[in-house]
Amino acid sequence: MEKKKKFFKVIIATVLVAVLSMIIKISAQTQRLLAENKIVKKEYVVDSIALFSFIKKKENEAKIEAYLKAKNMPLYEYASEFIEAAEKHNLNPFLLPTISIKESSGGKKVFRPFNPFGYGQKSFKNYEEAISFVAEKLAEGKYYKGKTLEKKLKTYNSVKPNYVKETFMFMKRIASQKIDSINFIDYIDSFKVEKLIEIKKMESL
Repeated sequence: MEKKKKFFKVIIATVLVAVLSMIIKISAQTQRLLAENKIVKKEYVVDSIALFSFIKKKENEAKIEAYLKAKNMPLYEYASEFIEAAEKHNLNPFLLPTISIKESSGGKKVFRPFNPFGYGQKSFKNYEEAISFVAEKLAEGKYYKGKTLEKKLKTYNSVKPNYVKETFMFMKRIASQKIDSINFIDYIDSFKVEKLIEIKKMESL
């Protein structure tokens, strides 16, 4: 038993060292790239916490896309928009896709132009606008701001008695959706590119 424990400790330690070494290497490469391209004057180091947060975001995006696509729901193509809107307004990442499932079967039965959320009688120019608008309302709207998720849902649809329970059920299903194995290196490269874009935007202000 002791030998097994020591073996697993060695394996875990090896993996941690490898990951940290990879992050340090990427950080050095990023700093050189920034220096060569003169994107920013100050040193830029990849934050490991931000990196793993980025990876989690990509995982959630993949889960939303996989779940909706498996059900032949058109909104699977907007998984990234769901994630970005949720992150911007501090919402559960699976809330918006779940509401779209409840209200329009994920975009299959839209009663108003580009309104998969059943939000009032409103029409939108496209799904991106609808996602952004409803996310903002759920976070900052006068009927929703400051409320718990459960109370937000009760306000959103007070007609169906099981609406809250069913919404949480679907959110849990999406959260547990199986996805393909993660390519850690690809995620690091994506993270690096995203951060460089953010820096460019800040420098242009």
